[in-house]
Order: sequence, then structure tokens, then C-alpha cells
Amino acid sequence: MSLWRDKFEAYISKSGRILDAGCGSGRDSHAFKQHGYSVVAFDASTEMCRMASKLIRQKVLLMRFDGMDFEDEFDGVWACSSLLHVSYEDLIMSNQFLTNYTGTTFLDKIKDNLRHCTSFDFSVSFIKKAGLVLLYKDIEAAVERGCKGRIITSTYQNFTDMHCWEDASDRVHL
Repeated sequence: MSLWRDKFEAYISKSGRILDAGCGSGRDSHAFKQHGYSVVAFDASTEMCRMASKLIRQKVLLMRFDGMDFEDEFDGVWACSSLLHVSYEDLIMSNQFLTNYTGTTFLDKIKDNLRHCTSFDFSVSFIKKAGLVLLYKDIEAAVERGCKGRIITSTYQNFTDMHCWEDASDRVHL
């Protein structure tokens, strides 16, 4: 996990403030604090909040993603494997996600970045058809204009919809 944290930290100023969304046991919050970052952590599980609070020696908020009311407060948002526990409907129906950009959604920022990037990398725990459909046209357009891209995923606990991935990869070579 330190490889992904290192990549993430490269985008955060040394005295930056990080939201660890769905912090679980607090493993990553603890590492960020050891690296000098200010961390706000939350989890939807009372037991995980208790464990994380003990590890990072600060209060961890007991909260779900749909209870967030943060705006322009963080230099980075870390949500490592925590979205596995949030249903697609809950994410889409709220029409808002973790973003420091007022007036736009996380999905809109991803699409805008795909329109302007020269390369892209997505590293996700799993791919679901519902998520791929939301980005497919933008990924296809980026590749058609010569953009190089990678999507890295796994078959962890069989969450990935392999058939939708096979259909998409036949049409777009990443």
C-alpha cells in the first residue's frame, strides 16, 4: 500500500490536509500523520472508528459518505478500498462525490481531465459495468486522439464485471 500512498502524497503539499474517507482501522491515516500531514478521518463503523482513533490518537468521525458536509477543506482525499462498501445507487443518486471543486461532481472532473490529458492511469479495486458506462465515451475519445492509458484492476472477490470489461477492451486498446 505504501506505493499508492507515495504516489498520492506526491500531489499533496508537505503540510497538507488529507481526508481519509472510510478509514477502516486507520492504517493509512497513521502513515499520513507519520509523514507530517494533518488528517481528518471518518468511517461508518463504530468499531473501526474506535480502532482507528486508538491507532492515530485522535477522534475519528462516525459518518457515512452521504453524511459528508466538507467543502474546499482538504488538499487531498484518500478513499482506499472504502467505496467497496457503498452501493452504486448511493453514489450516483447523491450526484456529489469527494471533490474540492465547488459546483461540480467528481465524475465531471474525471471526464474533464480525460478531455485534456495526454495520458491517464486508473487503479481501481474492481470495475462494474455501471461505472465503466459512465466513462466509456470519454476514455474512447481520449484514446482516439492519441492519449495513452492504463486501467489496472483485479478480480478480488469476483467484484469485477469481466464481461463488460472484455466488451470495452475490444473496442478501445489501452
